[in-house]
Amino acid sequence: MSAPDRRLTSADVDACMRLVAEAGWNQTANDWNTILTVGEGRGLFRDGQLIATAAIIPHGTVGWVCMVLVTASEQRRGYATKLLEWAGARLTGCGLTPGLDATPAGRQVYLRLGYRDIYSITRLQCDALVAQNLNGCAVRSATPEDLEAIAALDRNAFVLDRTPLLASLLRRQPGLAKAKFVGSECVGFVLGRQGRRATQIGPLVAVDDTVAADLLGAVLPKIDGPAYIDVPDRHVEIHSVLRQRGFTSQRQFTRMLHGRSEPFDDAARVFALTGPEFA
Repeated sequence: MSAPDRRLTSADVDACMRLVAEAGWNQTANDWNTILTVGEGRGLFRDGQLIATAAIIPHGTVGWVCMVLVTASEQRRGYATKLLEWAGARLTGCGLTPGLDATPAGRQVYLRLGYRDIYSITRLQCDALVAQNLNGCAVRSATPEDLEAIAALDRNAFVLDRTPLLASLLRRQPGLAKAKFVGSECVGFVLGRQGRRATQIGPLVAVDDTVAADLLGAVLPKIDGPAYIDVPDRHVEIHSVLRQRGFTSQRQFTRMLHGRSEPFDDAARVFALTGPEFA
Protein backbone atom coordinates (compact mmCIF):
# COMPACT_ATOMS: atom_id res chain seq x y z
CA MET A 1 0.00 0.00 0.00
CA SER A 2 1.34 3.42 -0.91
CA ALA A 3 1.79 6.14 1.67
CA PRO A 4 0.75 9.62 0.52
CA ASP A 5 3.12 12.45 1.34
CA ARG A 6 2.80 16.16 1.95
CA ARG A 7 4.62 19.13 3.43
CA LEU A 8 4.71 19.19 7.23
CA THR A 9 3.33 22.16 9.17
CA SER A 10 3.37 23.24 12.79
CA ALA A 11 0.14 21.26 13.24
CA ASP A 12 2.17 18.07 12.66
CA VAL A 13 4.77 18.71 15.37
CA ASP A 14 3.07 16.50 17.99
CA ALA A 15 3.01 13.61 15.51
CA CYS A 16 6.66 14.29 14.61
CA MET A 17 7.55 14.14 18.29
CA ARG A 18 5.94 10.70 18.60
CA LEU A 19 8.43 9.45 16.00
CA VAL A 20 11.30 11.17 17.85
CA ALA A 21 10.28 9.56 21.14
CA GLU A 22 9.95 6.13 19.51
CA ALA A 23 13.47 6.43 18.08
CA GLY A 24 14.89 7.68 21.40
CA TRP A 25 16.28 10.84 19.80
CA ASN A 26 16.98 14.10 21.62
CA GLN A 27 15.00 16.64 19.58
CA THR A 28 12.15 18.66 21.06
CA ALA A 29 9.03 20.31 19.70
CA ASN A 30 11.03 23.55 19.67
CA ASP A 31 13.57 21.88 17.37
CA TRP A 32 10.85 20.76 14.99
CA ASN A 33 9.29 24.22 14.97
CA THR A 34 12.71 25.75 14.23
CA ILE A 35 13.26 23.30 11.38
CA LEU A 36 9.85 24.04 9.87
CA THR A 37 10.46 27.79 10.22
CA VAL A 38 13.95 28.02 8.70
CA GLY A 39 13.57 24.96 6.46
CA GLU A 40 10.98 22.50 5.21
CA GLY A 41 9.71 19.08 6.25
CA ARG A 42 7.98 16.25 4.40
CA GLY A 43 5.89 13.45 5.89
CA LEU A 44 4.45 10.15 4.74
CA PHE A 45 1.04 9.17 6.07
CA ARG A 46 -1.01 6.00 6.39
CA ASP A 47 -4.67 6.18 7.40
CA GLY A 48 -4.08 9.77 8.46
CA GLN A 49 -1.19 8.84 10.76
CA LEU A 50 2.34 10.17 10.25
CA ILE A 51 4.67 7.22 9.65
CA ALA A 52 7.85 8.83 8.28
CA THR A 53 9.56 12.22 8.05
CA ALA A 54 12.49 14.04 6.54
CA ALA A 55 13.46 17.71 6.56
CA ILE A 56 15.82 20.10 4.82
CA ILE A 57 17.40 23.37 5.95
CA PRO A 58 19.13 25.74 3.49
CA HIS A 59 22.51 27.11 4.56
CA GLY A 60 23.72 29.24 1.67
CA THR A 61 25.00 26.85 -1.00
CA VAL A 62 24.46 23.70 1.13
CA GLY A 63 21.12 22.23 2.12
CA TRP A 64 21.03 20.13 5.26
CA VAL A 65 19.10 16.84 5.26
CA CYS A 66 17.80 15.80 8.67
CA MET A 67 15.09 14.14 10.76
CA VAL A 68 14.84 11.04 8.56
CA LEU A 69 12.53 8.95 10.75
CA VAL A 70 10.33 5.93 10.02
CA THR A 71 8.08 4.32 12.61
CA ALA A 72 9.21 0.79 13.49
CA SER A 73 6.22 -1.00 11.95
CA GLU A 74 6.84 0.66 8.56
CA GLN A 75 10.60 0.25 8.25
CA ARG A 76 12.34 -1.55 5.37
CA ARG A 77 9.63 -0.57 2.90
CA GLY A 78 11.65 2.09 1.09
CA TYR A 79 10.08 5.07 2.83
CA ALA A 80 13.35 6.54 4.10
CA THR A 81 14.83 6.26 0.60
CA LYS A 82 11.75 7.92 -0.88
CA LEU A 83 12.10 10.86 1.50
CA LEU A 84 15.86 11.09 0.94
CA GLU A 85 15.24 11.25 -2.78
CA TRP A 86 12.71 14.04 -2.21
CA ALA A 87 15.23 15.94 -0.08
CA GLY A 88 18.03 15.53 -2.61
CA ALA A 89 15.86 16.56 -5.56
CA ARG A 90 14.42 19.53 -3.69
CA LEU A 91 17.85 20.82 -2.73
CA THR A 92 19.62 20.21 -6.02
CA GLY A 93 16.66 21.79 -7.79
CA CYS A 94 17.41 24.93 -5.76
CA GLY A 95 21.10 24.75 -6.70
CA LEU A 96 22.18 23.51 -3.25
CA THR A 97 24.53 20.65 -2.35
CA PRO A 98 22.82 18.17 0.02
CA GLY A 99 24.70 17.40 3.22
CA LEU A 100 24.06 15.40 6.38
CA ASP A 101 25.58 13.77 9.46
CA ALA A 102 25.25 9.99 9.18
CA THR A 103 25.23 7.24 11.78
CA PRO A 104 27.35 4.18 10.86
CA ALA A 105 24.25 2.30 9.69
CA GLY A 106 22.89 5.25 7.76
CA ARG A 107 26.26 5.92 6.14
CA GLN A 108 26.00 2.70 4.11
CA VAL A 109 22.66 3.86 2.69
CA TYR A 110 23.94 7.35 1.92
CA LEU A 111 27.04 6.05 0.16
CA ARG A 112 24.79 4.17 -2.26
CA LEU A 113 22.86 7.39 -2.89
CA GLY A 114 26.00 9.31 -3.90
CA TYR A 115 27.04 10.92 -0.60
CA ARG A 116 30.76 11.06 0.25
CA ASP A 117 32.62 11.19 3.55
CA ILE A 118 33.91 14.59 4.73
CA TYR A 119 35.09 14.03 8.32
CA SER A 120 34.30 11.98 11.41
CA ILE A 121 32.51 13.20 14.54
CA THR A 122 32.06 11.79 18.03
CA ARG A 123 29.06 12.55 20.19
CA LEU A 124 30.23 12.88 23.78
CA GLN A 125 27.78 12.43 26.63
CA CYS A 126 27.93 13.35 30.30
CA ASP A 127 25.21 12.44 32.80
CA ALA A 128 26.78 14.39 35.68
CA LEU A 129 29.38 17.04 35.01
CA VAL A 130 32.53 16.97 37.13
CA ALA A 131 32.72 20.21 39.11
CA GLN A 132 35.76 22.25 38.12
CA ASN A 133 36.58 25.93 38.14
CA LEU A 134 37.02 26.47 34.42
CA ASN A 135 35.40 29.86 34.01
CA GLY A 136 36.40 31.17 30.61
CA CYS A 137 38.77 34.12 30.58
CA ALA A 138 37.01 37.22 29.21
CA VAL A 139 34.00 35.18 28.11
CA ARG A 140 30.66 36.90 28.60
CA SER A 141 27.00 36.17 27.97
CA ALA A 142 25.96 36.70 24.35
CA THR A 143 22.91 38.84 23.61
CA PRO A 144 20.76 39.42 20.51
CA GLU A 145 22.80 42.58 19.92
CA ASP A 146 25.84 40.33 19.34
CA LEU A 147 24.15 38.37 16.56
CA GLU A 148 25.81 40.27 13.71
CA ALA A 149 29.32 39.74 15.12
CA ILE A 150 28.59 36.09 15.95
CA ALA A 151 27.18 35.45 12.49
CA ALA A 152 30.24 37.08 10.90
CA LEU A 153 32.58 34.65 12.69
CA ASP A 154 30.26 31.75 11.85
CA ARG A 155 30.25 32.66 8.14
CA ASN A 156 34.04 32.92 8.21
CA ALA A 157 34.40 29.45 9.74
CA PHE A 158 31.32 27.64 8.47
CA VAL A 159 31.44 29.48 5.11
CA LEU A 160 27.65 29.23 4.79
CA ASP A 161 25.15 31.73 6.20
CA ARG A 162 23.33 30.31 9.23
CA THR A 163 22.11 33.63 10.63
CA PRO A 164 18.40 32.63 10.93
CA LEU A 165 19.34 29.44 12.79
CA LEU A 166 21.80 31.24 15.09
CA ALA A 167 19.17 33.87 15.89
CA SER A 168 16.67 31.16 16.80
CA LEU A 169 19.13 29.32 19.06
CA LEU A 170 20.21 32.56 20.75
CA ARG A 171 16.57 33.35 21.60
CA ARG A 172 15.70 29.84 22.77
CA GLN A 173 18.22 29.43 25.59
CA PRO A 174 20.10 32.68 26.23
CA GLY A 175 21.62 31.32 29.46
CA LEU A 176 23.80 28.98 27.39
CA ALA A 177 24.88 31.64 24.88
CA LYS A 178 28.48 32.71 25.53
CA ALA A 179 30.94 34.71 23.43
CA LYS A 180 34.45 36.07 23.56
CA PHE A 181 35.41 39.37 21.92
CA VAL A 182 38.60 41.19 21.05
CA GLY A 183 37.41 44.74 20.72
CA SER A 184 34.29 44.56 18.56
CA GLU A 185 35.36 41.30 16.87
CA CYS A 186 33.87 38.03 18.03
CA VAL A 187 36.65 35.42 18.28
CA GLY A 188 34.47 32.63 19.62
CA PHE A 189 30.93 31.71 20.63
CA VAL A 190 28.96 28.77 21.92
CA LEU A 191 25.21 28.21 21.94
CA GLY A 192 23.08 25.45 23.42
CA ARG A 193 19.54 24.22 23.70
CA GLN A 194 17.48 21.94 25.88
CA GLY A 195 16.87 18.54 24.31
CA ARG A 196 14.31 15.87 25.10
CA ARG A 197 16.93 13.74 26.89
CA ALA A 198 19.90 16.09 27.43
CA THR A 199 21.15 19.62 26.87
CA GLN A 200 22.79 19.83 23.43
CA ILE A 201 25.90 22.04 23.41
CA GLY A 202 26.73 23.58 20.05
CA PRO A 203 27.59 25.15 17.79
CA LEU A 204 30.97 26.11 19.21
CA VAL A 205 33.07 28.17 16.80
CA ALA A 206 36.39 29.72 17.81
CA VAL A 207 39.63 30.98 16.32
CA ASP A 208 41.74 28.45 18.25
CA ASP A 209 41.77 25.72 20.93
CA THR A 210 42.37 28.17 23.78
CA VAL A 211 39.28 30.22 23.01
CA ALA A 212 37.23 27.05 22.51
CA ALA A 213 38.34 25.76 25.94
CA ASP A 214 37.49 29.14 27.53
CA LEU A 215 33.98 28.97 26.07
CA LEU A 216 33.47 25.45 27.39
CA GLY A 217 34.68 26.60 30.78
CA ALA A 218 32.01 29.29 30.76
CA VAL A 219 29.06 27.24 29.52
CA LEU A 220 29.49 23.86 31.24
CA PRO A 221 28.81 25.20 34.78
CA LYS A 222 25.47 26.52 33.48
CA ILE A 223 24.21 23.03 32.59
CA ASP A 224 22.19 21.06 35.10
CA GLY A 225 21.73 17.42 34.13
CA PRO A 226 22.86 15.31 31.16
CA ALA A 227 24.64 16.96 28.21
CA TYR A 228 25.57 16.01 24.65
CA ILE A 229 28.18 17.63 22.42
CA ASP A 230 29.19 16.61 18.88
CA VAL A 231 32.90 17.25 18.33
CA PRO A 232 34.88 16.62 15.12
CA ASP A 233 37.49 13.98 15.86
CA ARG A 234 40.33 16.23 14.74
CA HIS A 235 39.93 18.38 17.89
CA VAL A 236 41.96 16.14 20.22
CA GLU A 237 42.55 18.84 22.86
CA ILE A 238 38.85 19.66 23.17
CA HIS A 239 38.05 15.96 23.46
CA SER A 240 40.55 15.86 26.34
CA VAL A 241 39.01 18.89 28.08
CA LEU A 242 35.56 17.31 27.87
CA ARG A 243 36.70 13.91 29.11
CA GLN A 244 38.24 15.61 32.13
CA ARG A 245 34.75 16.92 32.89
CA GLY A 246 33.22 13.44 32.78
CA PHE A 247 32.20 13.15 29.12
CA THR A 248 32.43 9.76 27.38
CA SER A 249 31.86 8.62 23.79
CA GLN A 250 28.25 7.85 22.96
CA ARG A 251 28.12 7.40 19.17
CA GLN A 252 29.87 8.23 15.91
CA PHE A 253 28.71 10.33 12.99
CA THR A 254 30.22 10.99 9.59
CA ARG A 255 29.68 14.35 7.92
CA MET A 256 28.80 13.69 4.28
CA LEU A 257 28.07 15.72 1.16
CA HIS A 258 26.36 14.59 -2.00
CA GLY A 259 28.72 14.32 -4.95
CA ARG A 260 31.75 15.93 -3.31
CA SER A 261 34.41 14.98 -0.78
CA GLU A 262 35.77 18.44 0.09
CA PRO A 263 34.43 20.13 3.25
CA PHE A 264 32.44 23.32 2.98
CA ASP A 265 33.45 24.45 6.48
CA ASP A 266 36.77 25.23 8.14
CA ALA A 267 36.91 22.25 10.49
CA ALA A 268 39.87 23.80 12.32
CA ARG A 269 37.54 26.45 13.77
CA VAL A 270 34.32 24.47 14.11
CA PHE A 271 34.84 22.79 17.49
CA ALA A 272 31.30 21.54 18.13
CA LEU A 273 28.44 21.06 15.73
CA THR A 274 24.87 22.17 16.23
CA GLY A 275 23.69 18.57 15.98
CA PRO A 276 22.77 16.33 13.05
CA GLU A 277 19.42 18.07 12.74
CA PHE A 278 20.91 21.53 12.17
CA ALA A 279 24.55 21.05 10.99
